[in-house]
Amino acid sequence: MKKLDKLTDIPHGNYEGYLWYSNSRQAEVIESNEPKMPAFPEERSIPFIIEGMLYERSSKRSIHIKNLNGKYVITQFDFDHYPEEEIIVEDRYYLVNGQKFKMHISELWKTQPLEEGSKFEALAPIAHVFSGFTKTKQ
Repeated sequence: MKKLDKLTDIPHGNYEGYLWYSNSRQAEVIESNEPKMPAFPEERSIPFIIEGMLYERSSKRSIHIKNLNGKYVITQFDFDHYPEEEIIVEDRYYLVNGQKFKMHISELWKTQPLEEGSKFEALAPIAHVFSGFTKTKQ
């Protein structure tokens, strides 16, 4: 997990996901069959991004954007940094702009001691991360 300071710090790539702008009642969807690098607004401009979730399949990179009190909080998750046995993908269904999408949410787990000083370990959840979506038939 890595924090990014500005929208321009987001690595270039062909992303799928959504961006929800302040001047829109609904999110702008970037579909998985036509991934692209979104055109981001200037920092502190209007309209601004309220929230966004992006996923770049070839690099297995997820970006989460949230605007809090006029400042962007941007988090980058690189799935290559996590062993496959520590990732569980769960599907959730959402209606966006009148279209039904199956959103893939990856739960990231990490092996940790059961108790401090214990020899025994267990997997503990550390994050829920957007990992793409597919449009479903209505």
